[in-house]
Amino acid sequence: MEKRLNNWFQKQLINEETYNILLKEVKEEAEHKRKVGLTVTFYIIGIILFGLGIASFIAANDWIIDFLNRNEIIKILLVSLLTLSSLYFGWKMAYVKENFVKLGKALICLSSILIGCTYMLIGQIYNFNAHSSFLMMLWCVSIVPLAYISREKFVNILATGVFIVGFILYLAEINVREDSIIFYIPIILGAFLYLLGGFRYINEKYHEFAVFYKLLGLKAVYITLLILTCRDLSYDLNHWQCIVPVTVLMLIYIINGIMNRHKDSLYLTEGIYFFLLLAGLLAIIIPDEIPALPVILGAHLFLITMFYYAVHYGYKFENAKLISMAHAFIGIYLFVMFCRYGWSFFDKTIFFLLSGIILITMGILFERKRKELKKELNDE
Repeated sequence: MEKRLNNWFQKQLINEETYNILLKEVKEEAEHKRKVGLTVTFYIIGIILFGLGIASFIAANDWIIDFLNRNEIIKILLVSLLTLSSLYFGWKMAYVKENFVKLGKALICLSSILIGCTYMLIGQIYNFNAHSSFLMMLWCVSIVPLAYISREKFVNILATGVFIVGFILYLAEINVREDSIIFYIPIILGAFLYLLGGFRYINEKYHEFAVFYKLLGLKAVYITLLILTCRDLSYDLNHWQCIVPVTVLMLIYIINGIMNRHKDSLYLTEGIYFFLLLAGLLAIIIPDEIPALPVILGAHLFLITMFYYAVHYGYKFENAKLISMAHAFIGIYLFVMFCRYGWSFFDKTIFFLLSGIILITMGILFERKRKELKKELNDE
């Protein structure tokens, strides 16, 4: 920001007095952010050390361990009490009294972790599989309201991660093969997360959450499509258990597209893209034999379409994250394709020379595009 202010001053867009005032505010804001970051670090380390202190105190006193081992209910009550206390005092300090906001938010994040620890402890005591998808989904459902009420990014990221782990465990529990899980998980979760980020309520009230869901969903779908362009699908992917979530997602995309067709063309475009993507997934799941060539060509087509819309809407809405991700996607795709086909057809010396030239050329093009965008923003 200091460089931009200096640029504005050199072009005489602002006078010296305004320049000095803005420069002072920018420096004060940067110093404030640095102090806040340092404070949050202290709080996080302090909470971790406090938890380790309690654990070491219990470990150093055998009578406490013997007492807890004979009283499972006491264990659950103690962990539950610690969880509720962390949540209560964190909420009090961050949102009621607002005297220690950062510490309060750190305690809220700690309570979201302790909720999962409580469920795992209950599962362990009562011989319930602590790694079951049910416990993971229960943990996710328990902290999602906390994430939206407190608007804490960490809690939202934790809930998303727990949901992904729970979905993976669910596929493992219904005996989907490991090689197929690698294929199913990214594309189904990607479509679901992108759909979640596209809902009007989430998009308007919790814009940061919506952007996080959409970008994460695009990355997941991109990984699957990239795998499809490189991997021979000679094995059988016909698993009826995965037909249900794919079909449900397709229906929701149809309903969402109908509801938003008059509001924004972007919703309709997104809906059509993901509907066709899921329909293609069904075309892979249902048949007994899967021809490799149509799948590979379809994956290339969907990837190129994704690149086009990511760049188009990134520059249209001036979304720097989407633009950067689109450039990274294109770069990785071109590099992977060149390595896949170039390594076999070229001499190794020519291969490395061409790889270097291509990467340098891509860097120049991206840098030139970035400068053009920066110039347009400065002109505005």
